[in-house]
Formats: sequence, C-alpha cells, structure tokens
Amino acid sequence: MKKYLVFIFSICSLIAFSQSLPGDSTKYIHQINFIKKVSALIKDSLKLKVGDEFYTRYSENDSMFSYVYVSRKDSICKVTDGAFIYFGNHPHDAKIKADSFTKAGFDVMLYQTAGTSGAFISKRLLEYDSLSIAFIMLHEAMHRHIANTHSTIPYEFEEAIGDVIANSFCGWYSGASVKKYFAFAFRNEEIYSSINKCSKGKLSKEKCDHKIKSQLKDATLFQKDRFDYPVNNAYLLRNLFYAKRYFQLREIYQKIKNPNLFIDEMMKLPANLKQCDEMILNLKKKY
Repeated sequence: MKKYLVFIFSICSLIAFSQSLPGDSTKYIHQINFIKKVSALIKDSLKLKVGDEFYTRYSENDSMFSYVYVSRKDSICKVTDGAFIYFGNHPHDAKIKADSFTKAGFDVMLYQTAGTSGAFISKRLLEYDSLSIAFIMLHEAMHRHIANTHSTIPYEFEEAIGDVIANSFCGWYSGASVKKYFAFAFRNEEIYSSINKCSKGKLSKEKCDHKIKSQLKDATLFQKDRFDYPVNNAYLLRNLFYAKRYFQLREIYQKIKNPNLFIDEMMKLPANLKQCDEMILNLKKKY
C-alpha cells in the first residue's frame, strides 16, 4: 500500500511539474525519461552509490542554484571558510552577499547552476541537451558516491574525478554522435587548459577571458551556463577545482582503462594533498 501511494504521489508530482514547464512539455517528459535511463546506467554499470532519491525529486522553484566564490584580488586565494558559500534556490540572497564582498575589495563570482549533488530535477536542467544532462548526472553521481562511501578525498581531487568520469562517459550514456561528443568533451578540455595556463601566469586574465568566450561560441547551453563569466581570481578559484588535477587524473584513467577500477583507486586517496600526489605517482608506475 505504501509503495502504491508513493507511486501515485510521484505521478501527480510529475504531472504538476510538466504543466509548469516552458514551451513544449512533451520535450521535457522525454528528458525526464532520459534522466531515469542514465540514473539506471550509473547505478548498474559504474556501481556508484548515489541513493534512491538520485534525480527523482524536483527543485522547489525555477531559480538555479547559487554559489558565491570569493578570492583576494592580488592572488588566487579563497577568503571564506569553505570553497564557496551556498545559497540554494535563493539568488537574491546570493547577490546581496556577493555585492558585499565586491564592495569590500575582493574578486567575486556569483555562480549559478542546474547541477548540484542534491540531484534535483529543474526546469533549467531539462532545457539542456542529453549530452549535457548525462555529463551533469555523472559528475554529481561521483559526489554522492564519495559522500556515501565516507571518502576523505580533497575537494580539488573530488571535482576533477567527477569531470574525468563525466567527460569520458557522457557520450556513451547520452547516445550522442561521435562528432557531437568529441566537440563537447574537447571544448571542456580546451577551457580547462586555458584556466590552468591563466592560473600559472602563462595567459593574462584578459586573454583568458577572450579565449574562453571564443571557445564557447558553439558550445552547449550547459557549457555557456558553466563557463561564461568574467575571468577574475574568483573565477579561477572556482574552476581550478575542476581543471588543476583534470589532466593528471585523466592520464591515470587512460592507463587503467577500467572505470570501476579507476574509481576504486581514487576512493583510496587520502585527505592529505601531499600524500595524494605520492599516490598518483605510484599509480602512474603501477599502470
């Protein structure tokens, strides 16, 4: 009886949600079914512990999820206790906080996204193409797996691992053409490379900004939502969590060639960054 009531509630929620969707609601019903398919693949093929509620719940409102990143102006250095300040579906509150840091003389990035480890379905998520949805779900699945296995992986490794898995599997999971997938994945990596060069002083912020905007001309809506912000130290602070370790970990994955084994090895990474670097060197020798 309980399962029956839960099923009825889910159907009613879906109907109510679909009635509020923009444009052709049939399109979004297709995306919702696609999300169910990708969720099953993530659980079955990658064996990730994502929880039963993974992309089965709907966002409480139409706003994207807001994060505020703050850095010193003279260096890429966070000034908040955590990597960011999270405001959920409350962009107004996020803007007030961001403006206060800007007035105090810091570099600020008010980042808005449809993808979080909370794994909620939102209107913005459903506006994305299947390749982008698969990427987001794979990335967020890694966050949930890491949390559910009580791993102590450093944050910059966690984000990079998520992007290695997402960039490697979103093509297969989405069913996109090889050409479309390669363009999507290569564009991500081009942008990571620009961010890394800028952080090392090999590319000025102005040139980095221009280069990323050029790389985004033919990008997906998701990639524009993710990367199309002015390049300052807060922008670099945020994106280095993804870019700094990406190529290093991608090399390990390409050596191992087995996604499940790669994930198992990554779950063994300790909390200490220096020890992580030592383990990565050992993995390169091992494989």
